[in-house]
Amino acid sequence: MKARPAVSFALALFAFAGITLSTEAEAAKTKLVSIGEIVSAAPQGKTKLDLVRSALEQELDTIDWRKSTRMKPYVVSVSVVTLDTELTRDRVATTCVLSTTVRSAKSGSVVAIVNQRVRAENGPTYARAVEDGAIRAAASAAVRKIPDALRAKAGS
Repeated sequence: MKARPAVSFALALFAFAGITLSTEAEAAKTKLVSIGEIVSAAPQGKTKLDLVRSALEQELDTIDWRKSTRMKPYVVSVSVVTLDTELTRDRVATTCVLSTTVRSAKSGSVVAIVNQRVRAENGPTYARAVEDGAIRAAASAAVRKIPDALRAKAGS
């Protein structure tokens, strides 16, 4: 039995589309933005570097970097500049400042610097949650600014 030309064409088209979809899926999984060093200038931040890294990893994985990076790889390094927690009998407040540097993975040149300041407050029994929340919020906000910083750099 011979295959009809329309069926053969449809199968060929489907196979081509499948190849295209898998290529796009592979491109989406490519690590275009990876994490470099994470340091802390703030003494309190030195014990929170693992949390900073995991928060950054989670945020970086939520963004499709293909358009903003133009398929060029970058390395993001972060410094915890400030991590101050104030505890009173009525509240706990944490201020977290992150300085995020984006470098070209190929040349190492600095492409963008993003600074982010976050302040979180809650009742005094939530001191650790407030501190961790401020770190996560600062990491999230910093990562969300990176695509615009890369696009601005590409436009200049």
